[in-house]
Amino acid sequence: MDMTKYMGSPFLKVEDVEEGPRRVRIVKIETGQYDKPVATFHDNSRLSLNVTNSRALARAYGTNSRDWIGMEVELYLGEIEYNHERKPSILVRPLTRPAAAQTQPQPPSDDTIPF
Repeated sequence: MDMTKYMGSPFLKVEDVEEGPRRVRIVKIETGQYDKPVATFHDNSRLSLNVTNSRALARAYGTNSRDWIGMEVELYLGEIEYNHERKPSILVRPLTRPAAAQTQPQPPSDDTIPF
């Protein structure tokens, strides 16, 4: 029997990262409630992306969410300011380096020593 419907909401809560960070891979980005982006991860968990997390992903991978697919991130407990108060929140730390940074051209090898 598929037990998914008995497991509660697939959306992550602060409690899910209180004991330590989680590493996940982004498999989908879609528009969720209130016109906010929602990230779905390889383990089927989901996270509604706040401005802080959207900016972190955009800085690392660009502003097109298609480029975020397949990227590994760390979810960890942090704080954000909301209504002039500090609130606990799940924050996203990009782990996978963007493809452009991974494939930087190497300088040509030259065995001669210029004098």
